[in-house]
Amino acid sequence: MTTQRHFVYAGCIGLLICLTCMGVAQLPHCDNAMMLMLPGILIAALAVPQGIHSYNPYLYVFLAGLINSFLYGVIALLILRGRSNASIAKASIVTALLATLSLTGCSVTKLESSSDTATIHVETLADYPTTIKSLRIAPSASPNTPVFAVEGVTDRFQIHEFVFHSGLNQTRLDEPPSDSYRILTPVGGETFALATNTKYTVTVCKPHHLLCDKEEFSFSK
Repeated sequence: MTTQRHFVYAGCIGLLICLTCMGVAQLPHCDNAMMLMLPGILIAALAVPQGIHSYNPYLYVFLAGLINSFLYGVIALLILRGRSNASIAKASIVTALLATLSLTGCSVTKLESSSDTATIHVETLADYPTTIKSLRIAPSASPNTPVFAVEGVTDRFQIHEFVFHSGLNQTRLDEPPSDSYRILTPVGGETFALATNTKYTVTVCKPHHLLCDKEEFSFSK
């Protein structure tokens, strides 16, 4: 294999790994797949310290992707430069392993529930608040009739967890700024009720995700 082909194949493999990581990260519960992009993210932050919150977030994302493609391409190039004809197979295996590793970053939204409390954890990497597009709670038997629905109006609608209790709940959320979201249901109401012995489905949607996360819970008292 010529040197030119080595560079072409290595570049394609590096780009494929980055696209795989970013694609997997768009799946529900799979934000942690972006951990494989951390090298480029950290290096890009040297040029754009504010990251995605800068005046030019697309430049930051482009730099991070370009750096990661280069880094993974270098790894692929080192393998492809081997003398064995099986070097392409080795590079393919490395790519598959990295893609599989990105999938292991998918952490299911954690639901903690007791007889009278349900906590929906949506934080990223166990510590960081996650930007939420919308959340709705509806009886599982009638999913089109929500008892509570909230929608983010700015990217500051970020939260670690949602906590719901049996009986009356406040529509106001403690963690995110009040001007970062609006209550869709109940209209004009300050409270909503969650009954006992009723199964509810909570649907959490995040920006740029193709699918929403869904969890079920019920209270016994």
